[in-house]
Amino acid sequence: MRKLVFSIFLLSLILSLQFSVTAIGKESASEHIGHHGRGPDVENDMVFIPGGEFVMGSTPAEVEEITKKFGSKKTFDAEACKMESPQRKVILKPFYIDRYEVTYAQYRRFILAAGHQPPPDWSGTDYPTEKANYPVMMVTYKDAEAYAKWAGKRLPTEAEWEFAARGADARMYPWGNNFEPGAAHTAESVHLFGGHVGLYPKDTSPYGVRGMAGNVAEWTSDWFDAEKKIRVVKGGSWAQLSHQARCASKEGIREDGMSHLIGFRCVKDAKD
Repeated sequence: MRKLVFSIFLLSLILSLQFSVTAIGKESASEHIGHHGRGPDVENDMVFIPGGEFVMGSTPAEVEEITKKFGSKKTFDAEACKMESPQRKVILKPFYIDRYEVTYAQYRRFILAAGHQPPPDWSGTDYPTEKANYPVMMVTYKDAEAYAKWAGKRLPTEAEWEFAARGADARMYPWGNNFEPGAAHTAESVHLFGGHVGLYPKDTSPYGVRGMAGNVAEWTSDWFDAEKKIRVVKGGSWAQLSHQARCASKEGIREDGMSHLIGFRCVKDAKD
């Protein structure tokens, strides 16, 4: 119990230090994008996904194997893992998807332009200076949906997200079928908390989409449980183990929930 209390205290202390740094000003926000080791220029960078048929979900054998390996972990959601099966073929129309997660800097422009409520861990409309190119966190589903609409886009369906992550060959992870420690920003990596988008080059899908296995998990537009207002969230995060980094993995989060583990990226339809 003492260890647990100390761990919670330590996490709270680190979080308070992380979010108490100098906030970034309105005019200087864009200056941090793509500079000083803060990640790539993400503005308007979308990837074309050609559409077609792909294999979605996991086989019963895969679900059983994952459950045996991670079933004792507190972060493992057995119900969500079972929902990955049966594996099935899905056909999608072509679409575009953001190469990277939506960043703090991008989200701030939306807040200023639309008058939207900032995340609760911001100082007014300002965020910590060094996080300009980090994926924005602490946003609800409705927040993410509002941003997407403002940007002329939408949130991906679960199938679109998974297709963009794994491609047409049913691979388990964006880079292949074997997990590699250090390939993605998960709990197995050396970075505590989030990092700038594109931090782990290995975490790239067959189509060139970045960061789908780690850093932050991402909202999708599909229901996990419509009656309870729970949405499907896809992808791993900096605090989750490798089972969550799988392309087929999912979890259910209330659409009014928010977390330092969840962000989002957008899609838009390709013109016929």
